[in-house]
Amino acid sequence: MVKKLLKESEQNDVFALKIENESPYKGQYIILIKHFNSEWQDSNMLFRAKLTKNKTIPETYEELEELEYIKIKCITYEERFLPLSEKALDDILIKERSKTKFYPDEYNYLYQYVFQLSLSKKDDYNNLIYLGNYELSTPKEEYYPFVKEAVDLILYRDVIENLLSYYEGLNQKGYLIYDPAHCKKVHEQAAIHMEVLLNYDKIITLNEEKGIKRKNSLTYVGGEDKDPFE
Repeated sequence: MVKKLLKESEQNDVFALKIENESPYKGQYIILIKHFNSEWQDSNMLFRAKLTKNKTIPETYEELEELEYIKIKCITYEERFLPLSEKALDDILIKERSKTKFYPDEYNYLYQYVFQLSLSKKDDYNNLIYLGNYELSTPKEEYYPFVKEAVDLILYRDVIENLLSYYEGLNQKGYLIYDPAHCKKVHEQAAIHMEVLLNYDKIITLNEEKGIKRKNSLTYVGGEDKDPFE
C-alpha cells in the first residue's frame, strides 16, 4: 500500500484512520478526505470525514461513496448569513449570500462538514492509511462556510474522539438541540441575535430616546437604569 503524509496530501486524497479507543465503533475506520479551497489562504489542511459501517477498510470508489459523511457543526437557519463584517457592509453581504441555496433539515438546522486539521510533529501517524485519490460526491445538503474563520479546527490527536462525538450528537441527533422544546428556544434566541446584529444602531438610538444610557455614553451618570446589553 502506498505511503503518503497528510502534510503532502492533495485535493481528494483519502486516508483511513482506525478507531482503537474503547467505544461502540472500535475497529471501524474514520475516513479523511482532503479538501482544498483556492479562495482561502492557508487552506491546505481542510478535510471532510466519513465513518465506515464495519471493520473493513473500503477499497473502491463505490465503497467510499456510500459511506455517511460526519456532520461537524450545526447552524440555525436564522444565522445562515453569519459571520457579517463592518456594519456598512452587512446589507451587501446579506444580499450576496442570499444567492446561496440553503438546505435546512426538519429542525431548520444547517450542517457544516468541512473542518481544519492541526498537525504536530509529536502526533503519531503510524495508523494512518492512504487509500488513494477519489473524487467523491460532496454532501448534498452541505452548508459551506462563507469565511475560513468559521471552520472548526481539530487537533489531529483528538480527531477520532471529536468526530465520533459530532457523529453521535449531530448525525444520530443525540444533542439537546433536537429536543422540540429546546429546539424552539434555540431558534427564538437565534432570531433575537440576528435582530440585534442587524438593528444594533437603531436599538441604541431607541434606548437613548427612552432615557436608557449606556455606561460608555457621555451622558451616562451612573443611575439605576441597567445596561440592556450586559
